[in-house]
Amino acid sequence: MSKILSGARFEKWFQNDLKRMGYWALRIPTGADGSQPADIIAVRDGHAMLVDCKVVGNKSGRFPFTRVEENQKLAYIKWARTGNGCDTYYFAMLWENKVYMIPQGKIIELENQGKKSLHLVDMGEKYFWCNYDY
Repeated sequence: MSKILSGARFEKWFQNDLKRMGYWALRIPTGADGSQPADIIAVRDGHAMLVDCKVVGNKSGRFPFTRVEENQKLAYIKWARTGNGCDTYYFAMLWENKVYMIPQGKIIELENQGKKSLHLVDMGEKYFWCNYDY
């Protein structure tokens, strides 16, 4: 398999990884208009999370916030307002065979500081989820 991974393939891999970890994980179908609030909903031990999978294909490890779609921002707001918590909507980002789980709240925090992107190198072990084992 190529090291350059399609978004759909990463979504399937990540869904299966969550299942291996004991989550009930379901990929969310794309709407008729092409919109999708997130890629996966996962639940374990009474806790739910929404996950949007992103492949960061550049060598620098920068994720520009322009890649967060408006419907994803709206879904995050609705998710939080329905009692799910601000720290349970994630972006699973694949970069250089490592998966990072970045809460949407962290992206909003960085945007409020005037930043236009995040650098996965700066995210460190706190946001590291697992190695991508293709």
